[in-house]
Amino acid sequence: MTLSMFPKGSGKGRTKSKQSIWENWSEYESAANNFERESAKLAEVAESGDMEALAKQVRATGKTCSGCHRNFRKRD
Repeated sequence: MTLSMFPKGSGKGRTKSKQSIWENWSEYESAANNFERESAKLAEVAESGDMEALAKQVRATGKTCSGCHRNFRKRD
């Protein structure tokens, strides 16, 4: 889903995305895939009821968010 939200040419006009998404597409693609993978793990761990594992996975998922935003999202 994340990759489909940024089709080629969608960085024009008012956007919070940096041009670096399209200039470094393979890096963005890798970051988006990491987010999707960690999010899927988060859903699995949440169903387990293991709160310690859940807290760990929330942090891991959050790191993928902040890493991507730092590199590819303009600050407000």
